[in-house]
Amino acid sequence: MWLLMSKHRHSQIISIAVAFLATALFASCFPDTVFYQYHSTSLKGWDRVDKLEFSVPVVNNSGYYLEEIGVRTDGRYPFRTLSLVVDQTVVATAGHRIVPQRSDTLELEIYDDSGKPLGDGVSIKQHVVPFRNIQLETGDSIFVSIHHNMRRASLEGVAGIGLKVTEY
Repeated sequence: MWLLMSKHRHSQIISIAVAFLATALFASCFPDTVFYQYHSTSLKGWDRVDKLEFSVPVVNNSGYYLEEIGVRTDGRYPFRTLSLVVDQTVVATAGHRIVPQRSDTLELEIYDDSGKPLGDGVSIKQHVVPFRNIQLETGDSIFVSIHHNMRRASLEGVAGIGLKVTEY
């Protein structure tokens, strides 16, 4: 059958196979995002007691995962840095593992030393920082709670907080 096809048809099949293989190889170079979500904060101000909660669903693969925290700010944010408290619980489905809750403080630079806003964007700046590398087992899930740790009880200019989890 292969011999009976025209040269044009042979080249079409080869081109399709090469394109499919190149696409598969290109896609395998990038980590798989398993969770990506932002929560908006109040326009009146983000209160210290207002915890933003993220529930990462059950992971399908055992392996290593990268967690990134994202912060969106606008020109109303009055400080050079932002301090966040990130509380995290891994919900392990395997009965033989005990994963303690973990609490971390994360300091993000919002403006540089000269007062220039950092991050990507025009009117809203997005700051994304690697947070943790974590090993998870098949069936594990994660619960994350984030609140600010600034002296001022209510912060203006924080538009949203996000969490991204990728498998690598």
